[in-house]
Amino acid sequence: NSRALALLQTITGNIENPGGWVASRIIPLTDLRVPVEDVLPLGEEEYPLHNVLWGRRAAYGHAMLFPKAALTGKPYPVKALLVTAGNPALTMPDSKTYRKALEKLDLVVTIDLFMTETAELSDIVLPACSFLEQTGIGGYPVGLMHGISYIMQRKKLVEPIGESKPDWLIWSELGRRMGYEEYFPWKTDEEMVDHLLVPSKLSLKKLGEHPEGILYAPKSYDLYKSRGFKTPSQKIEITSQTLADAGFDALPTYREPSRSPVSTPDLAKEYPLIMVTGARIREYIHTQLRNIPEVLQLAPEPVAELHPAAASKYGISDGKEMIVETKEGSIKLVARVNPDIADKVIGVRHGWAKAN
Repeated sequence: NSRALALLQTITGNIENPGGWVASRIIPLTDLRVPVEDVLPLGEEEYPLHNVLWGRRAAYGHAMLFPKAALTGKPYPVKALLVTAGNPALTMPDSKTYRKALEKLDLVVTIDLFMTETAELSDIVLPACSFLEQTGIGGYPVGLMHGISYIMQRKKLVEPIGESKPDWLIWSELGRRMGYEEYFPWKTDEEMVDHLLVPSKLSLKKLGEHPEGILYAPKSYDLYKSRGFKTPSQKIEITSQTLADAGFDALPTYREPSRSPVSTPDLAKEYPLIMVTGARIREYIHTQLRNIPEVLQLAPEPVAELHPAAASKYGISDGKEMIVETKEGSIKLVARVNPDIADKVIGVRHGWAKAN
């Protein structure tokens, strides 16, 4: 889907022009990973192009394969998990299996500001401090927003409250205790940020002289002319020989979902609506912000959207509680009748613990 959308932008001429998809100069930052040579990331065999592509290796394994490794020990045993600012027990697909995997691990540690669903399943919960309690740098991600290479200092307003600590400090202390002192040389927020900024030729002192932020590189609509795109041909490859050589379709090809009225017609008789999930609303970010009363008032309940025709067929009224059921289980949601959704589709929103 992502590739099809990208190629539609390409063939309609909406690349490297105002209003189109613009390449940016990402601000280079220090790679903080501890090198690991004898263990391959999860997904190396199943998803070869996810991990290695054109001589570049991704920093991460495939998260959807974590439960399998934890529960079966394949491709290798996973004994522990450290979670920073994440809530996989709630946000990951097939969360029941994720929870089983977390329960089987020898050790689960969560670093967070709140007692999340994942933290409740953890052996140890370490209190993280917020961005207001540490000096850092800002951007989305750092130095890349809307085609603009932009970076600014984020100033600490108060000292960390209680026993809370910055994420980087918790990880650094752990790394040093494990004998990796050379990879964790910094002792303060300021030292950490300056180390991060070394490849950019910037410094915290320089950012401090520009509280409004710094434009690292001006927006350009012809950056590709001087450096090309990061493909073997240095062009946008509508037909990909790399994908073909790996045994995939050279062009995006439609595949019917594994469950649908077409691929599983008997199942569709029992479950006649098509559920789409993951829709975001502006009040919340993933599972965050539901503990803020003023925000919770704006969207107090998990809802399911369905067309008036579907609501009429199943005797469902707008604003009333309803049950949505799949082969996996059922949840209670508030019905929201919406003529903008297709009449055979039901839309379920993302991030609610009580309607997961």
